[in-house]
Amino acid sequence: MSTFYQHASGKSQVLRDILNRGAQGLLYVTAEALAPVHAPPQILDTLIDSYIRLATEDARALAQATIGVVTDISQNPALRERPGVTRDLAALAHAMVLPTALIGG
Repeated sequence: MSTFYQHASGKSQVLRDILNRGAQGLLYVTAEALAPVHAPPQILDTLIDSYIRLATEDARALAQATIGVVTDISQNPALRERPGVTRDLAALAHAMVLPTALIGG
């Protein structure tokens, strides 16, 4: 993973970037769900329903976040051409989808 740290100050910046990407996705999903809704009671119901749907679809959210991060990194020409980038992207994807803390490792 040292390849990525040449463009990031460390693990905390990588984590921050991943969380920011997730937050952007949440905002996108929320905005899309709220687009056709205008009345305050419907807005509240839509927000609650959206949150519940997202909370119960954790695997889908993890997969989408992983795809987004890998895609973003692979679109950077300097990173894409680095030796070992495929291996590093695979390690990053595995860490995101199966974080040690969640699987008791």
